[in-house]
Amino acid sequence: MRASTAKARNDVARISLTPKSVEQSGRTAVVVIEVRGPDGPREVRLNLVHRGNDWLVVRSAGACGDVTCY
Repeated sequence: MRASTAKARNDVARISLTPKSVEQSGRTAVVVIEVRGPDGPREVRLNLVHRGNDWLVVRSAGACGDVTCY
């Protein structure tokens, strides 16, 4: 994983995130963000779950392919 994320870590200053939409239903939500990087913009859809005082990303193959899961 470290090798596959090396480029993104090197380009951290050139990557921006912009929220596009949020749909909340109880303790779950779906957020769409625009990720803009050196390769251009792309929209990413993430499923969230509310636990305690935090909103957490539900890790899935799709989400981890769009944003790096640690």
